[in-house]
Parts: sequence; structure tokens; C-alpha cells
Amino acid sequence: MQRQLEQIIVAATLAFLLGCHAGLSKLLPLIPALILAALFLLLLAWGCRQKAGVKLLAAAGIGLCFCCGAASGSGAMRQPQLPLQTFTGQEVRLFGRVEAGSVKVTPQGTSLVLACQAVQRNSAELGSSLPDTAIAVSGKVRVFVQGQDLSEKITGGVIVQGTLKPMTDFANPGGWDSGLWNELQDLQGRMSIKGSELYLSGDEQSIRQYIGGLAAGLRSNLQHTVPGQAGAVLAGMTLGGYDGISAQTREDFAAVGLAHLLTLAGYALLPVFGLGKLLFLLAGLLLHPLLNIIHWLASGGWATVTVGSWPLLCGAVYYLLLLLLFGSSDWDDFTACERRLLIGLCCCMLVGIGLYDKFRPQPLTVHFIDVGQGDAALVVTPQRQTLLIDTGGLRGDYDTGSRIVLPYLRYLGIRSLDMLLLSHGHHDHAGGAAAVAENIPIRRLIMPQEQPSADIQALLKNTKAQLIYAESGTNYSLGNTAIQIISAPVGRADSDANESSLIVRVVSADGSIVFTGDATETEELLAAGQIQPGQVLKVSHHGSNASSSMPFLAAVSPQLAVISVGAANSYGHPGSETLQRLAACGAQVRRTDQDGALKITFDGSRVKCYSYRYQKEFF
Repeated sequence: MQRQLEQIIVAATLAFLLGCHAGLSKLLPLIPALILAALFLLLLAWGCRQKAGVKLLAAAGIGLCFCCGAASGSGAMRQPQLPLQTFTGQEVRLFGRVEAGSVKVTPQGTSLVLACQAVQRNSAELGSSLPDTAIAVSGKVRVFVQGQDLSEKITGGVIVQGTLKPMTDFANPGGWDSGLWNELQDLQGRMSIKGSELYLSGDEQSIRQYIGGLAAGLRSNLQHTVPGQAGAVLAGMTLGGYDGISAQTREDFAAVGLAHLLTLAGYALLPVFGLGKLLFLLAGLLLHPLLNIIHWLASGGWATVTVGSWPLLCGAVYYLLLLLLFGSSDWDDFTACERRLLIGLCCCMLVGIGLYDKFRPQPLTVHFIDVGQGDAALVVTPQRQTLLIDTGGLRGDYDTGSRIVLPYLRYLGIRSLDMLLLSHGHHDHAGGAAAVAENIPIRRLIMPQEQPSADIQALLKNTKAQLIYAESGTNYSLGNTAIQIISAPVGRADSDANESSLIVRVVSADGSIVFTGDATETEELLAAGQIQPGQVLKVSHHGSNASSSMPFLAAVSPQLAVISVGAANSYGHPGSETLQRLAACGAQVRRTDQDGALKITFDGSRVKCYSYRYQKEFF
């Protein structure tokens, strides 16, 4: 009886967690989950009254737990009655309180998260009181105050005025799901303002803000007591968060499977004076060599094995195999012979699925990775050889190489690159290259003939790849796939790097793709007489009006045109003139700001395009 009870409790717990996942994934909405929960509750009550069997009662209880989990997950995703995002794109004044622990100071200014209570349209003069015309709302907004250090000044209520912009996220497989995170945190917009557009209303601090200020003071004292990364890691383990922890340290902890240790808030909260200070000093002395060991394990590549994304069935089989190998025999009724047979079946299933994935037919495939206002594309040939063209790059300390491109490659099970080609050295094309080269081997590196940018110099320090400077008219091969360098202008020291951008055509028996980097109209016109048609065109310079001339589009004659561009970018890309020219030449246009990552396959004579934002099942 005790063993049965333990099994039911474990099954109910797993059912609740699965229900939470179903709710968060929007597979089971809140109202249906509550209705099903009520039905299971009635079934459970009826079973108890009728003294039904254990199996029926257990099934009803497990079903009830699943529905409760789904209701909890769906409830976490519920939208307010009047969401703040209703005012996206408008000039508004927001009234609210700063989220505790959200204030972060950078050399460019101060960022914070504002929990909004009310909003007012077209406000005239900034005042300290809540006007009658303000509309009650619910939601949070991420605010960046340019050129101001406000870490010591923000207390109580805050009023900000500016244009409310939508939250931006990257829709790629393998990486952090920032869209889901924003939804869970109720972050509905962002705003960049000057110091004069922020007003401190003078309201009393909330309890959460007071606790947040106390935690910030403790963090500062701790990091002063234990300097360097050891102090930052200790602060993360005791108070939570990643403040002061370098990207390299976070990646090292993730690589060895210890990332959860950085977020164990409250693990050992002690005052940073007296005995507590001595304990922290001792912990810091022990942590220094431990950080070195973790870095050594992570950099050696022994801590992780890249296997790529497998179906959910494989995950279930894998954990069943672990349970059969290391679980107690008290948990099941299997004989030793049956247990060995199940272990063998699980191993055969995993090996079989792995072999099928490795040897199944592979069409020519190109992935346009969503890196915001930048370019990054991965070509996988029918022989499973890989070509990465550009690596994206954003302003600030967000490394697209380590946070977007590498997770994408690992999701696909790619452990090395046969070729990395950089169209030119601008940061939005080469900013992530150094991180990619530092983490996976690259056999050949093709670069334009131009003065190396800071990103190119960082890349060259991190790679042992064969270095090739591109020349117009040269061809390179990856199995049966050819990489044709159509145009490779020699850059001058006083010229814009866009003028030396490579124009490349990738062609195999299945199809062809033309990559243009940020090629100018002049470069396109020179290449128009030499290039052959391509079924897919990567539109130059994120769809700028200064590129994609009609003669060039007529020469390429694309069926599909892909624009790699950031949402709500400040450049106005893609330009309306470019979109009109693409429509005139009969090309279907797809954009990464709208579709997220795009996967294009050449299946015989057909070109198929899938959007990760809307068709995740095809990735």
C-alpha cells in the first residue's frame, strides 16, 4: 500500500508539472483547464462516495493535478483587462513604481523596469500628481534613461514620458525564448528617454522596493569584501541575479551544468560584517581556484556533448532508460529479465533514431537566423557540410555569436563549421564571429579584401582556420555545392566597408541562393552582368532603398527574397522603394523581424520556406 501511494504521489507531481508546461505553452487555456479540473474533482468525489477502486481514484487525482497545473500555467499568461501594449507607438506619460532590483547602471545610462499603474496620452507638463485623465492599466515597461546614473536617486513612485515601443525578441530555435519570458514577466513595452523626461513623484517606498534596496546594499558590500568574479558569483548565489558576473563566467557555469548555482537566492544570506564577513572571505578564497577549474573544464570541451534537438519521444525514452538503470526495483513490478529487455529496447530506439537522423536524405537547406538588425545565415549542403555566412552583431554587450548563433548551431547538432564567410567587417555582420570561432572549430575562413575591423581582429585571434581572401570570379566547393564569389571589391582605407561587401552565389543541383551582404547599388550594377539567376535572394543592406536596383533584381530573378532586419529599427529598413521593386520583379518577400528565423529547403524543383515564429514544428 505504501509503495502504491508513493507511485501515485510521483505520478501526480509529474502530471502537475506537465500541466504547467501545457498551460505555459497555451496548449490548454485557462477556462477549459478549470472545467476539466471540476469534472475530475466531481469524479474523485463520486469515486470516494462509491468506494471505487484505487486505480479509478488515482486516475481522477492525477487528472485533477494535471488540470490544476494547466490552470496555473495559463493563469500566469493571462492578460490584464486593459494591457499597456494598447498604447504602443504613442507618446504617453506612464505612472508607476520601479521594480525592486531592476535598476542597472551602464556607461550609456540607467535601465529599470517600471510597473505601471496608469497612463496618460499626449501629456503636456510633467507633474507629481496623478491627473483625472489618466487611464488605469496593468503591465510593465523597460525604461532606459540616457546618460544618467540614477542608482541612488530612484525611490518610490516614478513618472516617465516618451514613446512606448514594442518589446523586441529573437525567434530562433535553441536559444532563450525572450518572447515567452517577456510575457511571463508581463513586460509589454520599452521606452528610451532623457533625464528630463523622468520625474520622481516622491511617494513612499513600497516594501518590495525597500527590500530591493537592502539587497543592493548587501550586494555592494559583498563585492567590496570579495572583489572580482568570486565576489560577483557569491552575490549571485546569496542574493540572486547576474550583476557583475561576466559573460565568460556564465558560459563556463552553463557548460559544466552548474548555471543553477548562480540563482540560488537566499542560499546563505549573512550580514557582510563580523563573522559573516570572515565567512565570505573564506568562501571567496575557496571560490577562486574553483572558478579556474570550472573554466578549464568548460574550455576543454569535455563537459558537454552536442547532440542536437531530438523528438520528445527520445526524451521520454532516455529518462525511462535512466530509471531502469539506476532506479530502485521497488518502484515497479518488472522481473530482472523484463528489466533487461526494456533496457535493450530503449537503447535500440535511441540508437535507431540517431542513425536515422544522421543518414536520412538532406536537401540543400539555408537558415536565415534572426539576429535583429544584422545578417547571419547557415547553409547545410546535401552532404551535410556547413557554411556560415555572417554572424550578426548588436550594440552594447549583447554578443549575437554566443547568445544566438551558437545555440542555433547546437540545436542542429553542428559541432564544427566547414566554412565561415564574412561579407564585410561591419559589426552587424561580423560582431558574433569571434565567439563562434572561440567555441567551435572552423576549417576555412573567407574574408573580403579590406582593412580589418575590430571584430575581424578579434576573430583572427580566436581561430586556426585556413584564411582565404576572396577574389572576384573564384569558386570554392563543399562537396557537390559550389560557392561562387561574384564580386569581391578591394576596400580602400578611406571607403565605407559596404563598398567592399562580397556578393556570393551558393549553388547545387537542388537550387541556388544569392547573398549580397550590404552591397551598394554601384556594386550590384557591376555584378548584374556576371551573375546567374538565383531562386532565393538575401536582400542587400537589410532592404535599404540604396540597394536592390532593378537591373540587379532582373539578373537574379528571385522567387523568394529574404530581408534580415530588426523590428522597429531606427533606419526605417526595409525601405518602401525596395519593397516595391521586389514586388515588381515577382519575388515573394519574407522578413526576419516578422517571421523570426527562416528555414528554406530546396526539395527537387520546389522551394519551401518555414517561419520559426509560426511553424516551429518544421525546425
